[in-house]
Amino acid sequence: MAERFATWIAELALRRSRAILWTAAILAVAALAGATLLRFDPDILNLVPQHNREVNDFRKVLSEIGTIDYHVAVVRVPPGRQAGEYEELIDALGEGLAASDRIESATWRLPDPIDFLDELLPVALLFLDPAELESVAAKLGDDAIRESAARNKALLQTPQSGAMENVIRYDPFNLLPIYLERFQRAGGGLRIDTASGFYLSEDQTTYLVLTKPVRPAQDVPFGRELMSESARIAKEALDSFAAESTEPIELPRIEFTGGYAISTADADLIQKDVVSNILFSFFGVLALFLYGFRRLAAIG
Repeated sequence: MAERFATWIAELALRRSRAILWTAAILAVAALAGATLLRFDPDILNLVPQHNREVNDFRKVLSEIGTIDYHVAVVRVPPGRQAGEYEELIDALGEGLAASDRIESATWRLPDPIDFLDELLPVALLFLDPAELESVAAKLGDDAIRESAARNKALLQTPQSGAMENVIRYDPFNLLPIYLERFQRAGGGLRIDTASGFYLSEDQTTYLVLTKPVRPAQDVPFGRELMSESARIAKEALDSFAAESTEPIELPRIEFTGGYAISTADADLIQKDVVSNILFSFFGVLALFLYGFRRLAAIG
């Protein structure tokens, strides 16, 4: 029975080879067209029960408060160049991204601590753990207070005394190093050159521009539009910076990372895998026919 069925299949393939080939080609084209319509949905909430009260409450909170996904521009300072040479470029890039309708807010400069010290100082000790509170207690001892007073007096007698007045007024006992160490640990190892006023790495090789888009990263079509617009804004900022430079200057490399870049890259990878699998299967079958029948007429 199996032998007769195999013989019938072979005879059919020989008699209707052209029809089979055209049918396979049409199916392959249809499969490719279908693959281009695939939409990648990385939202994990779509994999959980849709009628769960807790999940629905969480969805409602997300829709009202917004997404926590960030779209990050990374600007690499060329080797051998000073980071300060590119501050105008970072401002132009940040302002361009902030002006986009797809971006809710953009941050590329560090906030001025003086702006929120009045609100932070009354509750500052609540951010410290027991070991850090012990360090604060040591700073408030009699000998430590005398040392702080002598330090403050010396600072006020320097040429930079005008800039130091506010620092001494808010931190007369030199507690700032304790909080800086705390914030650096809370930042997960992110080391920022706070003196620059920008989100600049401690080694002064990388600038960051942090943006918060209006839609979540799970919206892949929106993510593709955002990536395309971001690339255009980056190119315009580079072109404008190069045109305004009084002398030839090496331009930095601008890249984008974050949830949006990852989601769009994953979606593109899945679509490419589907298309390549279809093409490989189609031509692989043709190759098997050639190998099995040893003649081109088998697929002609």
